[in-house]
Amino acid sequence: MPKLVSKAIKEPRERRGSRVRTVVLKKDCPQELIGTSEQMAALHSQMRQVAPTHATVMIYGESGTGKDLLARAIHELSPRQGKPFVAVDCGALPETLLESELFGHKKGAYTGALTDEAGLFQEADGGTIFLDEIASASLGVQSKLLHFLQEGEIRRIGENQPRKVNARVICATNRDLEDDVKEKRFRSDLYYRLKVITLKIPPLRERGGDILLLAEHFRKAYSAKYDKPVRRFTRGAIKAILKSPWIGNVRELQHAVERAVVLCQGQHLDLVDLEIPTLPAKGKSRYREAIETKRRELVEMALGESHGNITRAAASLSMDRTQLRRLMMRYGIQGSMSKGRPKGKA
Repeated sequence: MPKLVSKAIKEPRERRGSRVRTVVLKKDCPQELIGTSEQMAALHSQMRQVAPTHATVMIYGESGTGKDLLARAIHELSPRQGKPFVAVDCGALPETLLESELFGHKKGAYTGALTDEAGLFQEADGGTIFLDEIASASLGVQSKLLHFLQEGEIRRIGENQPRKVNARVICATNRDLEDDVKEKRFRSDLYYRLKVITLKIPPLRERGGDILLLAEHFRKAYSAKYDKPVRRFTRGAIKAILKSPWIGNVRELQHAVERAVVLCQGQHLDLVDLEIPTLPAKGKSRYREAIETKRRELVEMALGESHGNITRAAASLSMDRTQLRRLMMRYGIQGSMSKGRPKGKA
């Protein structure tokens, strides 16, 4: 089967009045959904079977595995290609704003609703709407989503008149929704509605030779982007790449290679350029320790980049605020900031 190459997207939000709008743009250095491993070959096959239909799709995968890329690929291979593809991160928007963002509102429906506004579902009419981190949606939003899936219509906040919308729904999460259903955080009827078509993206550590394939892809892409003659990885770098647990998956690998290309002084990328920790040769406890160290680094990095904003940091890690706070408590990381970095245990 030929490799699937799908252009990535990012969703910057622009202020329009009192709303935050999702806009779909191409990345200047796209991450690609590529791989020749058995797991990825099976995923490509499933995706090609599902794409031509109008079925709702649920995508599972750890943070950084490329759930947004898979959603985009399904859209591009479907009859809706060329129509709107609207992506929204449910975990990045406050609960009170998400419902308005998705379904729209009537003028005067609440304080600050100065004009009638269409929601993202209407923007996606004829195309696809991708709801990333759907597990973060409130029960109220889940109820409205279930109604749309059953009836094909939405109601703006403050309106009684339903509006017909023809949009395919693709959802994604890095959480186990079954647990959320048991804890009554996620509606069971919506869960079973979404469960019909499920696709699972394997973590990078389980993809064997794909790791080096992706590393080479990113090396070439960023060498071209930054106009640097970086020709190959050294043996030491390759060994470290293959041994790293890549807790952040493809996204972490991508950023590591980009940083290495920028800092590289010659034509060969070495271990010192990559700045990735090497795993201990023996001992499961030491292996777990290395993973915990890397996970803590990712949490601190996210908090630093968000200047201590828990909501934004959690969204960048594709988890909810509760999960992030648990990790912060585990690692003794405080939410207050000092020169852009979270305070924690020495």
